[in-house]
Amino acid sequence: MTDEAIACREDSSASNHQSNLAEERDASPALSSRWAERLLSLTREYNVQRPAAPINVVSGCTGISAESFVFEALNLNYNILSASDPDLKCHKFLLANLAHGKPTHWFKNLEDQMKNRPCCDHRYAQQCQASPVQPDLGICGTPCHPYSTQRANRFAAGSVDEHKEFNVAMEQFLKWFERFEPKALVFEQVMGFQMPFIAGGSETPLSRFKSLLQRCDFNCGGYYLVTKQLDMKIWYQISRPRLFLVFLRKDAYSKDDAKRFSELCEDVFMLAFKGHKFIGNMVVGLVTSL
Repeated sequence: MTDEAIACREDSSASNHQSNLAEERDASPALSSRWAERLLSLTREYNVQRPAAPINVVSGCTGISAESFVFEALNLNYNILSASDPDLKCHKFLLANLAHGKPTHWFKNLEDQMKNRPCCDHRYAQQCQASPVQPDLGICGTPCHPYSTQRANRFAAGSVDEHKEFNVAMEQFLKWFERFEPKALVFEQVMGFQMPFIAGGSETPLSRFKSLLQRCDFNCGGYYLVTKQLDMKIWYQISRPRLFLVFLRKDAYSKDDAKRFSELCEDVFMLAFKGHKFIGNMVVGLVTSL
């Protein structure tokens, strides 16, 4: 099914050319970015094994697919089985700037992706398989506007939960998560996601999000959750603090694996902070069970 999807996207000569490019890659990373070189140098002592097989990825609320450029910079073999984003300018940007590894299917939203509807690249197909094989990794960063503290009246009553994009994270993403059940998933949001809905309140979007996650019906038996707060300024002179929720599927990873991942992240990013003249947010690790 994967071969058929690729054949639908490209002619045979282009497909063969892309295959040859993948075969020509060696195991050494293509250090095309400073952050990639630094990250690899920091993780070398941990003997992290590079995956032998391609990493099968499902991406939602994809934007310009930053994950694709990360995989490229680290020279990891990967397949973006499908992506989704309503902004087709992002799609055009990706097509223009990524030589290979483009998503096989690009859907206009999470719902179309979940339901295997015809995607933006194959409008006349009967359907497009968003995930013909079990995804190893899911990546999603839902719209941040409802939660951003840069928005006027962010802490006013109804400002967050009545925002038109509020249900993308609280409803659509949760269905998307249940539908694909990747072995690991990275969910990204702004720091305002863990701040109160209203001034002086106690409930946060994050606490409600976790409560809703408990109601999800996962066939795999659930996930371990590792929570991290990171700031981009450990790599560059740009402050971009973000909250990351990393989910590790219980039938693929143990609780010890989750703890080891959390500790490795803390070690590596604390080293990155130490070696950088800008002081970033402290890394916070938390392993919980869903």
